[in-house]
Amino acid sequence: MASYYALIPDADNYLNFQKASEYCKLRNKTLSTISSFEEQEKISKLAFNLSQINREGARLWLGLVRKENKEKFEWKYHVIDENDQKVDVTCDVTKPTFWERAPDPNTMDTDCAILDVDYDWTGDFDNHDLKNWEPVNCFNSLNGDSGHAHGFLCTDNVPVSSI
Repeated sequence: MASYYALIPDADNYLNFQKASEYCKLRNKTLSTISSFEEQEKISKLAFNLSQINREGARLWLGLVRKENKEKFEWKYHVIDENDQKVDVTCDVTKPTFWERAPDPNTMDTDCAILDVDYDWTGDFDNHDLKNWEPVNCFNSLNGDSGHAHGFLCTDNVPVSSI
């Protein structure tokens, strides 16, 4: 089973998608991918707990991107190849998906995604909607926009390539 790590840097050090991805990669981790309801619930609960501690919402990069031609979103992560090198790969996003709002193919600058969890003053995770993926601009660091801390989710589940 994968372990997940949520990181929210200090306000001066928020990272865009590429920098967050590199941060994870340098630590032999990868931005998190989600392939099941159980993973979505576990990661959402982790983000929710962070929002309760920080008393503000949490916006966390996922390893979810689409190419500039506005095709479908894909999971982007890295594997360790036969030469013990880290190689970036992508794979299709399969059901279930957890979009809060569906990505718009006509929006020019929303090619990455975050997991967006609001602060809940009641502290009750059951009030939280698991449909919390939101398409955003890959190059923004969001710097706490909309009262949210912006960070990212890494996982240590870096597979070995079968290439």
